[in-house]
Amino acid sequence: MNKKGFLRTLEAVIAIIIVFGLILFLTPTKLPDVGDVPGTVEEAQKIIVQEISQNATYRKCALGNKGRTCIGMDYPCNYIEQFVRGNTPSGYDYNCEICDSSVSCVENLHIPVDKTVYAKDIFISGPPSRVFRVYMWER
Repeated sequence: MNKKGFLRTLEAVIAIIIVFGLILFLTPTKLPDVGDVPGTVEEAQKIIVQEISQNATYRKCALGNKGRTCIGMDYPCNYIEQFVRGNTPSGYDYNCEICDSSVSCVENLHIPVDKTVYAKDIFISGPPSRVFRVYMWER
């Protein structure tokens, strides 16, 4: 048996294995997109915040109701809840709030802590300015 030929072949095989190992190790892998909002939720939230900002009745209600959830509001502001409920995708629950700052201002908002919650907000300018925020999560 030719020892030199065997060693050269073994050396070449080991080199190939090392090169392939480095290529596999250094090639970036695509991580799963954890923070992506599902398309139906994103579209529904976009429609909701646009309508709240452009509809005069909804704007008036949002500007007049600081520190409240939009669920259980009095007439005519109860139409905000109906509008949000009507535009929430099937299989999802919702809640929303109206605050005077960028942080949540409702103590018992009833949002689950064990699920992924998707939030979208919009700044409504007026004399006083408000932040309208809508939350959605899978049932």
